[in-house]
This record gives sequence, C-alpha cells and structure tokens, in this order.
Amino acid sequence: MRRSRKPLSVQADRRFKSSPLRSIHPESDMGKRIRAARGTPPRGGQDGAGGHRDPLRLPRTGAKPARTPTSFDARYRRTVARTREYEKPIEIDLDLAQVDAGSILILPDRIYESQGTKYAGFRYDAHEMRLSLTASGVTTELATPPGTKPAIYDEHHAAWELPTLVGILGSGVFEIAGPFVVSWIRSKIASISEKDRSQLKLRYREAELNLETGQLRVCEIDGDPEAVAAAIEARHSGGSLPRS
Repeated sequence: MRRSRKPLSVQADRRFKSSPLRSIHPESDMGKRIRAARGTPPRGGQDGAGGHRDPLRLPRTGAKPARTPTSFDARYRRTVARTREYEKPIEIDLDLAQVDAGSILILPDRIYESQGTKYAGFRYDAHEMRLSLTASGVTTELATPPGTKPAIYDEHHAAWELPTLVGILGSGVFEIAGPFVVSWIRSKIASISEKDRSQLKLRYREAELNLETGQLRVCEIDGDPEAVAAAIEARHSGGSLPRS
C-alpha cells in the first residue's frame, strides 16, 4: 500500500476540509471580522449560533428555486372554458324555406348509408336535449335531410361532445333556450361521479344560420363541464363570456 510522503499536518488539513465536521468548527475572530467588513453573514447562520447552514434562509448557491404554481397549472386548466367563433357552410341538405324561425335545429353528427338506406345519425344526447327543450316550451327539431331516417349514432370519444344546435340568425332563440340548455347540462353533470367529472371535457356548439347565404356562424365552447355551463349562462344573460 502506497503512503503519502506529504507531512502529517498537510494530510490532516485536507481531511479536515473534506470532513463534515468542518461546518461546525467555530469560526475564528479574524474570520468574523472579515465577514463583518464584507457584509456577509457569519458561518453557521445569521447570528453565528449553531454549526449548520439554514437551508431556508441561506439556500445553496446555484440551486433552482422551488416551483410555484402558475395560472396555467393543471388545476387552473381544469376550471377553464375556451371559446372560439368561426363561420362555415351548412353541410347537410335542408329545405331552408321550411325552417321555423322560432325553433332550434339539432344537426346530425353523421350521414351514412346502410343496406341501401340513408340515415342521419344523432347522438343519444341529441334526443335527450330535444325532449328537455321541447318540454320547456322551446320548439326543437332533429335536422333530418330529405330521404334520410333518424338513427342513434354512438361513437366513443375522450371528450363529452354535444350535438350542434342551430337557430336562425336574428331570431334570438338562444336567449330563450340558453338557460334551459345550461339547466340540462348541469343535471347531467350532477349524475357523474366526482372522480369522472374531474377528467371530463365538454364540447358545446351553437350556431346561427343565415338563410340568405346558408352560412353558419358557430360559437364553440370546450373545457371543464361546469365552466362550459357557466360560459353559456354568461353568454345568454348579458354577462361576459370568458375567451382564450
């Protein structure tokens, strides 16, 4: 075994500097004077008492600061509803002259053909919303193109997606139907467990149809179900609608 040829005093000094006991070694008067002149706290704490470094008052140089919650953390995103507005042509064949200006149309999610028969597929929520709105006094119809039959359309999505509701531009029908839509959404939310509700995202779309151009002006709101319901409520009660 090879031994160091350096003097024992040098070896002892090196061992002392690398030893954890160094942090509790009392500081000399000269060292205290130098630190006082520089304005730096004495070794072992602000008051010089104790031999350990206080990690709360004297963080290690170069250490990353603790992460503080921001307005974009996960908890915030779960309580936000985002909205966007856009225009698009109506994509199904409807006799616009026969559309009642005071009614709401529920658009099908899919038009498909099976065994020579054309079907207009509506989600199960569309049928529930139609019954609920009709019972509340709002005329609601399933927008079934000529030559097609209404059918149940079932497709699994990670998000809870509601059918598109359409009203005639300028009719103000959503000012009447809006509170009933909110009431229906909240009744559905109440039937969902707290665990499933925290992971659920809702997408709601309402559109105003311009009978002259056949264009739809769509307002789409998605996010936390309760936040979406609150956004719809604010939109049709004169409040301000949260925007992203």
